[in-house]
Amino acid sequence: MAELSIEVAGDEELKEAIKRAAEALGKEAVTQILLEGANIIYDQVKSNVPVGETGRLRLSVVTKKMPIGETLPAVAIGAIDRKIAPHAWLVERGHRTVQGGRLKVSARQRKKGKGAGMITGRVPAHPYWKPNVERAQGAAREHITQRVIESVEGAFNQ
Repeated sequence: MAELSIEVAGDEELKEAIKRAAEALGKEAVTQILLEGANIIYDQVKSNVPVGETGRLRLSVVTKKMPIGETLPAVAIGAIDRKIAPHAWLVERGHRTVQGGRLKVSARQRKKGKGAGMITGRVPAHPYWKPNVERAQGAAREHITQRVIESVEGAFNQ
C-alpha cells in the first residue's frame, strides 16, 4: 500500500489542511470513487454474462450509488436488477426441472389432483456473477485505494 507523508509547519496550517482533506473526501466524493470501483467489477461481469434468447440477463447488470444520509455511509454497488432478470439466480446456481405440476402442495390440493410433479432433470449452474466479481475485486480495490490517496494528497497540496 502506498505511503502518504504530510509536513505541517504550524497549527493553523494543520487545521486548514485537515479542512481541505475533509472537503476533498466528503461522502459524495467517496461515493463517486466507490462507483468507479464498482464499474470495474461491472465491466468484468458484463463482458462474461451468458447471453440467452432475450439478452435480459446482460441488461440486468447494474451499478448504482446508494442513498447518502447523515447516518448512512457512502456506498456504491454492482448488482443484478431482479426486475429485469428475475431468473438470474437460476442461471447462476442451476435448478431442477419439474414436469406435471408443483412438487410441494397441501393435502387439499393433492386431493384435487394437483401437485403430481416429478423431478425430471437438473439444469446445470452457469456461474457468471461470483467468479467475475472475484476476478475484478483486486483491480477495483487497487483503483479505489489509489483514488483516495490522490484525493487526500490533492487536498493537502492545495
